[in-house]
Amino acid sequence: MFTEHDCRFFRELVLLEAPAEAVLSRRESDPTKRRSLDISVIRDELAGERRTCEALAAAWGMTLHLLPAGTGPRVRDRLLEVLGA
Repeated sequence: MFTEHDCRFFRELVLLEAPAEAVLSRRESDPTKRRSLDISVIRDELAGERRTCEALAAAWGMTLHLLPAGTGPRVRDRLLEVLGA
């Protein structure tokens, strides 16, 4: 959740997207919460989150960076690139 102050402060927004199958697996292993286990619903939720980030970035002039989920060198290298490291 971003406040107006956050949106004025940050210049860039990073979205780390997990594959729908990974989200489903995590949901299946967490019986403490009631969430949809329908893969098409999960895909729609992920797409909605992406659209929200795109709209937020566009509205506030932020650069949006989409990062693939994972822990491998591809993700690390992309994050370092985004951070300017």
